[in-house]
Amino acid sequence: MQKFTRLMLVLIGVLLILPACSNIKEKINTVQPKVQVQDIKLRNITLSTTSLEFQLSIDNPNNIGATINKLTYDTYFKRDGNWVLLGSGEKSEIEIKPSVLTTLNIPYFVENKEAIRALIEFISQDNQIEIKVNGTVVIKVGPVSFSIPFVFTKSIKYDLPIPPLPKVPLLPGKS
Repeated sequence: MQKFTRLMLVLIGVLLILPACSNIKEKINTVQPKVQVQDIKLRNITLSTTSLEFQLSIDNPNNIGATINKLTYDTYFKRDGNWVLLGSGEKSEIEIKPSVLTTLNIPYFVENKEAIRALIEFISQDNQIEIKVNGTVVIKVGPVSFSIPFVFTKSIKYDLPIPPLPKVPLLPGKS
């Protein structure tokens, strides 16, 4: 009889807890964080490296903090109407505070033949290039994880630094 009573109490306890867990998940799903790329900046271009930075904003309206378990992204440049992959990146374990808009600056360096192709495209297009970043943020809020995709495209104009010309005298002995 005692075993039956214990079993019934455990069963009743499980039946009471399961709906509560379901309600928590439903509540959190209604306030999924919002992810958006705010800007892409071209920091530097050399013959072998392109340095980019994009700003990712995460609006966490929840009253509990969140963790970015994984942020993956790809960057592209446009050549002849087609998107050409510059490279890929990944970040993880980034803490997001509750009830606040957080902006992350994500630096990104491309060191390969695509950087040279992008530089050639850039110079041929009057120092302007179209860049696209797209990816996914896997963010955990309480017991629930969300996979949130993002895409952002921007046409960037960048003035290549031109070193000053050396002073060369026109006539010997004159400056």
